[in-house]
Amino acid sequence: MTKAISLLCILLVTANIGISQDKEKDDDKKYNRSERKQFEEQKKKRDEIFNDNDPDFKIKDIPEKWNKESAVVICQKHYFNYDYSSGTFGTLKSKELLRWRVKLLDRAAVEIFSEFYYRNAEATGFRVIKPNGTAIDVDPKNAVDVGAGVSIPRFFRSFYFGISYKKIAIPDLEPGDIIDYFYESTGIVYQKAVLIQYNYDPVVFTLAGTYPILKQKYEFIVDKNFFISCKSFNGAPQLKSVETSVVSDDKVSRKAKAYVLEDANREKSAEEMWSFQLLSDPMVKLQVYFVHRSKTDNCFDFIGKSTEARNEVASGDEVREVVMRYFNYFTSSDQVSKARSWVNKNYKTLKDPKEKAIIAYYYYRYAFDYYSYNYSSASYDEYSGPGSWQFTNFMADLMKAFDLEDVTDIVAVVPRNLGNLSSLLLKGELNLGIRVGGTNGILLFPFTRYTTHDYIDPDNMGMEAYYFPLDKKKKNEPVSKMTIPSTTSESNIMNADFNVAFTEDMEFLNVKRSTSYTGQLKPSYSKLALYTSDFSTSDSKKYDPDFEEGPGTKNKKKVAEYNRKKEEKESERLKDQKDAWKKDLEDDFEVESYDSYKLLKPGREKDDPMLQYEEQFKLKGMVNKAGRNYSLDVGKLIGGQVRVDEKDKKREHDIYYNFPRKLVNAITVDLPAGYAADNIKDLEMNIDNEAGSFSSKATSENGKLIVTTTKIYKTTYSSKDKWQLWIDFLETAHNFSQKKIILKKG
Repeated sequence: MTKAISLLCILLVTANIGISQDKEKDDDKKYNRSERKQFEEQKKKRDEIFNDNDPDFKIKDIPEKWNKESAVVICQKHYFNYDYSSGTFGTLKSKELLRWRVKLLDRAAVEIFSEFYYRNAEATGFRVIKPNGTAIDVDPKNAVDVGAGVSIPRFFRSFYFGISYKKIAIPDLEPGDIIDYFYESTGIVYQKAVLIQYNYDPVVFTLAGTYPILKQKYEFIVDKNFFISCKSFNGAPQLKSVETSVVSDDKVSRKAKAYVLEDANREKSAEEMWSFQLLSDPMVKLQVYFVHRSKTDNCFDFIGKSTEARNEVASGDEVREVVMRYFNYFTSSDQVSKARSWVNKNYKTLKDPKEKAIIAYYYYRYAFDYYSYNYSSASYDEYSGPGSWQFTNFMADLMKAFDLEDVTDIVAVVPRNLGNLSSLLLKGELNLGIRVGGTNGILLFPFTRYTTHDYIDPDNMGMEAYYFPLDKKKKNEPVSKMTIPSTTSESNIMNADFNVAFTEDMEFLNVKRSTSYTGQLKPSYSKLALYTSDFSTSDSKKYDPDFEEGPGTKNKKKVAEYNRKKEEKESERLKDQKDAWKKDLEDDFEVESYDSYKLLKPGREKDDPMLQYEEQFKLKGMVNKAGRNYSLDVGKLIGGQVRVDEKDKKREHDIYYNFPRKLVNAITVDLPAGYAADNIKDLEMNIDNEAGSFSSKATSENGKLIVTTTKIYKTTYSSKDKWQLWIDFLETAHNFSQKKIILKKG
């Protein structure tokens, strides 16, 4: 099945579907009245689709060249229909149907498909065809919901982010079985007034997937009231335009166009670590828009004509036109006024535009945090900050309010995981930011509640970008290009200092660890590190002169109840935090107990950007008796290291690493009285090449074993022929993590 990426979340009307694995003739006995009606509708849809006369879904044999593959997709077809129904204001309707048939060829495929993941949709069908031709329908009554955060195997992933999945066990699968699957989903947008513009989710996908594909087809039927942008890249065939018609609810047939892509005999594409397959595999981008006929000149997207698809890459001038049109339509006057008042009141003498922009950045981080989320809600812990268009629009309005538009530029970049400016087709591919102070000025991009002003998404770094002045007086100046600055390993450092001691019975290790992060490494750890930190209150006290902490009353009972609930919540969050840190440790160690955590530096402010915390925990399974002596798994203390399996040593795609980094571990082990560390020279390693390096040193003195390791990822990109260089330093680090020392009794 193809791998796909959606840039937005799809707006579809979905219905939960119940599931079972019984013969259809008995199924109606297992449903209540409502469920039975749903079952009958599902069965009707299954019969309609599985019993159609499409010859491509009758094929059972595969080409001999693929006999040694794990599985082969015999056929997959994906249909999309976009229809406008007339009325007082009109109704937008969309329909999507995906069907595929895959043949399982070995036990590995049987294992994967026995736990079948699928998108939650209005209609879903599964059928297993045995080698003797027997067809067994799988009724989805016993499916279970898949929780958020669960990794969905690549083959089963939908085009869209933000949707829910289910999974079902399919028993008794065997090599040679064929699975026939479909889902159908519809979406409806009712207009209560004249709709200026409605965007369907962009669809961006590759033609190569987990398994070879014998035949695949994509068809997008678009009513005349819609616009479409589509283009193929990396050698994918272009979509062909075909005249067709649609029949709406009023039974009127109207002319429409179908955009069709057909592809056959597509080899599989390996799923490899640190790869962006959209940049190398045959790929298609497409988006459908509804734009009111009187508003096409004010559209917020790169659209062509309603009578034909747009397949041109967006120019710099088009980017500026769409961005400024968006900014002129959406304003942030209320919050901009508050931000300007606060900055002007507290920094009356500040003249430097760059410093003023930085201060505004932190005020906006507070305001977005405070006004957008309830601090007590679970969703607040998950929040990720404003989108780049919202962020840049607000900051642009604020720079205007400060009369700084003449030194402010809008910056537009395509993140490297999606391509670059030369492949820009859809507005949703663009990330926006601002630059204040000209060529040597500062760049500001969207924040999270944990980031500092110098944070830039790693996928934007090193990429070519458009920039143009915010000042309308400079609207005739040409759009120019710049390169977003990159970062180095010295800007992104993890330092972990360990103090390790044996328990008296030599069964456990007591570990005290202080860890700090700088630069791009911080965001991955800040959420958990700051989980119990009340920085939201300190931000409110700083930025809101009217803020008062507490229940808003002097009533003693209410104050006491407020304090009780606050302490209860703090206690719960502390427990949750410790449990989460323990779970994190368990990825690398056997943890006997997680004993304490202390935040030393939150790393959220301009003048103190380092994140640092201290932990104490107890590990088991690290010490083993060896006669009179003991062995210590000292290498494991640096945590799990990337291991490149033999099957992954052959590389298909170039290497894209997110950002350079430097990881330093300083380990001090208090040796038990009467024991000395032996074979410590085995802990010394060194490798250094253009991709990365790993070095380690070890000494023993004054009853202590001192070990230091440094691992550096030097680059964000290497061609696939340099993969061996990565393997060399990664394997060296992994080999160190397996090292033991012997503690000899003196």
